[in-house]
Amino acid sequence: MLLLNFTIPDDAYISPEITNYTDYERYLIITLGIKFYQIIKESHLNENEEIQRIKNELNVKNNRKINEMEISIQTIKSLYQELIEKEITREKKNNEEKMQIIKENIEILKHENKELNVLIKELELKNAINEEQNKYNDKTIENEIMKVQTEYIKKYEDLKSKNNELTQTINNISLENEKNKNEENIKMINDLKTNFEEYKLKTCSSKIGQVGENYLYDFLISVFEGYEDFEIINTTKKPHSGDFLLNFKDFSILVDCKNFITKSGVSTVDINKLKNDVKQNSNIKIAWMISLDKPIVRYNDAPFVIKIEDGVCYCYINSLKNVNNSEELITSCWWSCKEIHTILNKEDDMEELKKLKKNSSKIKNIAEKMKKRLKESRQLFQQFKKMHEEQEDNINEILSDEILNIKEIYKEIVLNWWDEVFVRDEGKNNKLKSNYIYEIFKENKPDVNMCLDRFKLILKDILNEEDIIVGKSEKAQYQIINYKLLQK
Repeated sequence: MLLLNFTIPDDAYISPEITNYTDYERYLIITLGIKFYQIIKESHLNENEEIQRIKNELNVKNNRKINEMEISIQTIKSLYQELIEKEITREKKNNEEKMQIIKENIEILKHENKELNVLIKELELKNAINEEQNKYNDKTIENEIMKVQTEYIKKYEDLKSKNNELTQTINNISLENEKNKNEENIKMINDLKTNFEEYKLKTCSSKIGQVGENYLYDFLISVFEGYEDFEIINTTKKPHSGDFLLNFKDFSILVDCKNFITKSGVSTVDINKLKNDVKQNSNIKIAWMISLDKPIVRYNDAPFVIKIEDGVCYCYINSLKNVNNSEELITSCWWSCKEIHTILNKEDDMEELKKLKKNSSKIKNIAEKMKKRLKESRQLFQQFKKMHEEQEDNINEILSDEILNIKEIYKEIVLNWWDEVFVRDEGKNNKLKSNYIYEIFKENKPDVNMCLDRFKLILKDILNEEDIIVGKSEKAQYQIINYKLLQK
């Protein structure tokens, strides 16, 4: 038998139960304790390396995301620039055509104005002749002159009126051209904005739609996996086939998933698209439109609305994610559509009615069993929810301890560095700014990855209140007094 003799601290506590174990059991306790202590010690020694490794991984991931965002931004800029160049070319061509029309009108006006000047000169000449002829008292000549005068005066007034009309036309053309130019510029800007918004919406909508489809796929499997001959087929890449095809023993359901983030929700355009898809598949007699977040226009008065059109049963399901009992809702839709499908596909409605009456008690029993099962599911869900919350609390507690450990490590590093680099110098009215101190810290400790905000908080923690002046805002620099930088 091996006898061990060693000392422990006075305030240490060992459970008296150790005397109840055999010699071999006490040997195992000591051996396991030593192994466990060595593991903890080794993990503690590698803690800084692990922290640095995690930081490096995060930096790589962030750099990758930044590069992807820069590529996307560059693509959008190129598209935007291309659209602008096309619009400028089109606008330039339109302006050249309009300027050519204006030049032609001006030439026409110049020609007509020239003719007008010739007529005016002729009229002036006639007036001079008339003045000479007025000296004579021949009544016939006088009447003839008056007739000529009247004719030329009329021509003069007509030409003058035409000249005014042409001048007004030129002004109108200029105003119209300026107005059209402004309207076209505004339209061009609006078109560019619309194209850019459509590009963004198309990029975001495809990702959001795929997330919604993945969610609905898993949800439908969880609801119907126990149903007879159930099968789900993803048809998102097949034209005019919706997103999923649910096959059951007696019928199939075409499902269209909508995961909109806009305020308006699902529009009539999407509803008409679903109807068109059904027309392309004559074998489909039941179609579901499921909106995950937003309501469906015209069919948002209830959690789900059923409409029968052209022998097809359409079921519109609103805001599935926001419904507390979503599984019950989908199950109710299935039963309703099943009964409608049975009625629509029977020639004798009275015979079907008799069967429904005969099976009413059976359906009632099934409904009672479903209610009981749903109640049990809720209880089970509450249990899982409680377990999940407890697990989250445990994880948060562990993370909180780890964060505190990291903060203490950073605090110790800054405190040791501060004692090495700075010394008290009271009464000298020295003021050191936190950004300046942070730059010195980064230069002295390049391996420590610490942001400026965290560094300022640590400074505030390790220094006395009378030695630090805090700014009015969070971004303002701190001023450190009563200290100076050691000269090395």
